[in-house]
Amino acid sequence: MDPSHLSHLSHLSHLGTPTRPITRIHGGFANRTYRLDTAQGSFAVKGLNLLDRPAPYRMTDVFRLEQAAFAAGIPMPEPISATHNTLVHRWVNGEKLPEAPVSPTYAFEIGEILARIHTLNVPWP
Repeated sequence: MDPSHLSHLSHLSHLGTPTRPITRIHGGFANRTYRLDTAQGSFAVKGLNLLDRPAPYRMTDVFRLEQAAFAAGIPMPEPISATHNTLVHRWVNGEKLPEAPVSPTYAFEIGEILARIHTLNVPWP
């Protein structure tokens, strides 16, 4: 998804008027992510690469799962909206993890979060 196309997508109009040009965020493996700053806040807009998916899934289902996880207190950016090929989350500043193995404490924390996600009662088609 080219950033010039993003500014013309009507499904992003609910995010407000852009206050600066949309910016590509590098580092993703399969999808393209952009930062969109508007009068309503900053957002991560993920253009999904649906061609390389071994098993296609519906973004509405992914979005429902993300909404349930956020509502349950899973530490994650707030999901804002979804279309068939785009996911939008509230922007959260962060840093890239080093490519070295993580500490046992950090691995345990991630395991606890994953366990909480797996306890969510979200029907999946």
